[in-house]
Amino acid sequence: MDWHEQYKDKITTAAEAVSHVRSGEKIIFADWIGEPPALVEALVNRYEELENVTIIHGMSPGPNKYLEEKYTGHFHHISLFIGPNSRPAYLAGRVDYIGGTNFHNWPDMFAKNPDLNPHWAFIQVTPPDENGMCSFGNTCCFTEPAARTADRIIVQVNPDMPFTGGKLFDLSKADYIVEERSPLYVIGRAEPSEKIKKIADYCASLIEDGATLQLGIGALPDAIARNLDLLHGLVFAETVMMRLSGAYGRLEAHELVYEIAQQAISEHRSFRELLLADPRVGSQISPEELDALMDPARYTGLASYFVDQVAGTDRG
Repeated sequence: MDWHEQYKDKITTAAEAVSHVRSGEKIIFADWIGEPPALVEALVNRYEELENVTIIHGMSPGPNKYLEEKYTGHFHHISLFIGPNSRPAYLAGRVDYIGGTNFHNWPDMFAKNPDLNPHWAFIQVTPPDENGMCSFGNTCCFTEPAARTADRIIVQVNPDMPFTGGKLFDLSKADYIVEERSPLYVIGRAEPSEKIKKIADYCASLIEDGATLQLGIGALPDAIARNLDLLHGLVFAETVMMRLSGAYGRLEAHELVYEIAQQAISEHRSFRELLLADPRVGSQISPEELDALMDPARYTGLASYFVDQVAGTDRG
């Protein structure tokens, strides 16, 4: 049976679904790009009808209109993450901040702290699979435990959400279903200052071949990522050198790769293209083999296995 037919009694508009929220109730928005734009907009449109509605949210890259001063008295905010959009409201006293926690602690917070358990969870998921299970997409912090502990759930089913592994959401548990396509929120890159650029240059120089990176949000992580982009494969210099050492010996291969790497840095050119352009390299390594040597996926080891294991682990 098609899910539209199976859940036809629950499918409604965003305005109708949100009309059931009452003054004094507590709502949690899904975190990051899981924040459902259609439901949030419908709630904000009702602000004059509502008083003292508490909104719990994390980092949101959305427009965050609900944080504006005009909504004071209608919406009160509890934030688990102060980002660039929420910081002015926090400094103005319109946001209570629950700090001192890491992202991996958030599921336990909802499972063990009744004060955080909301009346409503506003979440965004993918269309269901053949078993009626939806994916939370790439929102993996507190959306699932928040939905699990909420009294009622309004779901925006968004075809643009990517279906990923880990815990899934049983669509039958939704109280109201709103099917609406919304563009996913995107976090833009910040423009770094000269000081940030210098710090990023130093940090990028410390990154070893084959390293796994976790980059945060902000000007410095963005600048480091830019530097790595500009390296155009320089992080694989040692891998290429080891491959060439069979033909030239370790010392000569090191000097050859070092020479090309310095040229790439000084001329801001692609390390890969310079390698292929050098006959000493091209005679030993084909473009296809070089691409394989410089494929980051070769160096993740068991990372994908452990990610899948953690994503499927019940922390609640």
